[in-house]
Amino acid sequence: MGTDLFEERFHPMQNREFEFRADIVKPINQLRSATSINAKIMKKTGFVGCLTSGTYADIIAINKNPLDNIHVMSKPDENFLVIIKCGEFVRNLLV
Repeated sequence: MGTDLFEERFHPMQNREFEFRADIVKPINQLRSATSINAKIMKKTGFVGCLTSGTYADIIAINKNPLDNIHVMSKPDENFLVIIKCGEFVRNLLV
């Protein structure tokens, strides 16, 4: 999302952008903005921002539904069970 909005000292607040937008942007639109819409902006549609064979997908498994409560995206330490980045497990609490 808009990580260029804040200077470096605010990086720990980066995930809170979902919270900041919650009152005006529906959760589904926030998730699309963070994935497929950004891929389109970067002219990378079909390579990033989607889950398709041969793409550069980063994947997260969350313990709650962000469509019901987008705030779960702001607390990855509490809610992200699995994080896969560039095909490698960064976190796996399911094993």
